[in-house]
Amino acid sequence: MINLTKDCLKLKKRATAVIFFTVAALVASSCSSTTNSNSPTASKAPAGLPSFYAIPKTIPDKPGQLIKSEQVPVTGINATAYRVMYTSLTLQNKVVPVTGLVYVPKAAPPNGGYNVVDWSHGTNGMSNSCAPSLDPSTAVESLSSLIDKGYEVTASDYQGEGTPPGILAYLVGVLSARNSIDIVSAVHNDAFFHASNRYIVWGHSEGGQTALFTWDIGRQYDTNLDLMGVVAGAPPSQFEFVYSALKSSPYAFYLYMAGEGFNIAYGNKAAPLNEVTTPLGLKLLPDLEKGCFNYLMKT
Repeated sequence: MINLTKDCLKLKKRATAVIFFTVAALVASSCSSTTNSNSPTASKAPAGLPSFYAIPKTIPDKPGQLIKSEQVPVTGINATAYRVMYTSLTLQNKVVPVTGLVYVPKAAPPNGGYNVVDWSHGTNGMSNSCAPSLDPSTAVESLSSLIDKGYEVTASDYQGEGTPPGILAYLVGVLSARNSIDIVSAVHNDAFFHASNRYIVWGHSEGGQTALFTWDIGRQYDTNLDLMGVVAGAPPSQFEFVYSALKSSPYAFYLYMAGEGFNIAYGNKAAPLNEVTTPLGLKLLPDLEKGCFNYLMKT
């Protein structure tokens, strides 16, 4: 089972009688650092996404830095919304671009800046088209209430939704936690957003797991931020029980998502897909890149 108190996730291999993945996989070989890169391959925006999602030729060489931003329309809240691209780290400590949203209250900022609530989104799929930043009006739960209380709100898409590799590392909590911390850091480091260094993380489902991992690594990962607390709603846990319940249910695609997610994050050597699924299962994996939750329910 996944141990939420460890930066390195340990994955226990299980056999399957059918084509579905277990949420467990193999033990990651190490958590050693690698050299950061500030020269990603420039790329056009993914098909169907606005030009904002194009990756520039160079990006900052450390995490938590803003790459670009644009104001986006949103109604019904007393805030200005911005779509942002910023830097974060892979599990191999490579600097990569990630996208998300920032909602800045229209009320004047207090001394020291707005305190931040980071919303960590729940399970919505794995493909580029699932990025919450594509629809700022519906991306964050209880957004108006948070804004009215004077909070600035950040919301990461997580790496893979809107940015390479084009598919989310689903349930790899350390990675999504890094993405959530780094969007807070990016807006704090850019005076335009008037964000303080004090933040709380709130999430549900996959986002609840992200919140727990943020609590575990947050203070060590970014010592310039002040993590005040987390709210973790329905975080995935008891994975062996969940596997038994899901494997023959309409939601069995969650198991595909988890297997693919760990492979994306840890690579073929540490989490080889051919050891946790059948050849038929491997043929079905491309469906994960074709649509979001509703699409997968129908597939």
